[in-house]
Amino acid sequence: MKIFIAIFFPAALLCFFVAFNFKPSTGDLLAESLGKDIYTNFDSVKFDSVFVNELSALCKADNNLRDLIKYFNGNSNPNFTIRFFGAKGLDTLISHLEHSYSHGFNPQTFHVKEIKDLSISLKESNFTNIEESYSKLARLEILSSAAYVKYASYLKFGVVNPKKIYSRYHIDVKQADSLFIPQMLASLNILDSLTVLPNKSMQYLALQKAYLSSKNDSIKKILAVNMERLRWVLPIKTNKYIQVNIPDYRLVYFSGEDTITTMKVCVGEKRELDYDKKLKIFEKTGDLDDKPNNRETPQLASAIKFLYSNPEWNIPESIAQTENIYHGKAKSKLFAPDIIFWFIININ
Repeated sequence: MKIFIAIFFPAALLCFFVAFNFKPSTGDLLAESLGKDIYTNFDSVKFDSVFVNELSALCKADNNLRDLIKYFNGNSNPNFTIRFFGAKGLDTLISHLEHSYSHGFNPQTFHVKEIKDLSISLKESNFTNIEESYSKLARLEILSSAAYVKYASYLKFGVVNPKKIYSRYHIDVKQADSLFIPQMLASLNILDSLTVLPNKSMQYLALQKAYLSSKNDSIKKILAVNMERLRWVLPIKTNKYIQVNIPDYRLVYFSGEDTITTMKVCVGEKRELDYDKKLKIFEKTGDLDDKPNNRETPQLASAIKFLYSNPEWNIPESIAQTENIYHGKAKSKLFAPDIIFWFIININ
């Protein structure tokens, strides 16, 4: 019995010490990460007050930061700074943000200059009072976290949602969800995360190379837009697919990165200028002369279940009844009126 007690008691004491007394404080972690002993006097309550004020001020200046409010609600500890400042992860992030122009992004979008200045200031400044650092520490935590999440989102999903800019975009593209922010901010290594996110297809890399080498601003804009299109995550789950390049009037059949065949195709045309305004006029008058044209080719992604070889093609009924018949009756030279049963066609 005495042997059991002699072995058990030290073991229990060790477990108790590890579980309850060996967890470093936020101040200790900051002191280690920033290399300044003054942070051992870090006051979480006072910092929280400063952090809330800085977050509110930054959100007023940049609406995009509002997505972080839910994440930071009740979680104002400078965790991002603690994990990545001393480990050079923050320097890695700053470098990637400064070179984000290679993907067609504007580095200023990510507040990279202020993040860099804050980082240098916290490295070099010798604060006589730790409270002097709270404002800069809070801004660095907020801006660097936001920049990391935004840059990662841009690389993985694109800058814009295509459904918000195209009237006939029928593809369910993936977008960042509510879990994306906490998942990214829980990353263990910034370099690893940012390395796997960019599009690495041959098309994207070719566009990127052309973008970086071009000196023509108009051409660079076109190349940047096409890089953005390739960042939209399409629901394609096969290596074999057909891609129709609408502006190029061309269809390409791919197998992986290989081109199997290519051919010319017919596509629609851009809808009229002021389409929405003209459509409202047509809805009031009902006069087909007021109806604006919208013959845009819909953008979609769909499985191909079967193909027709040399199919017959007739004017779609919707076009025939709303456009051709109306103008054909007014200008009978377009049709042979004696062989058309006008009485069964509703053109009113």
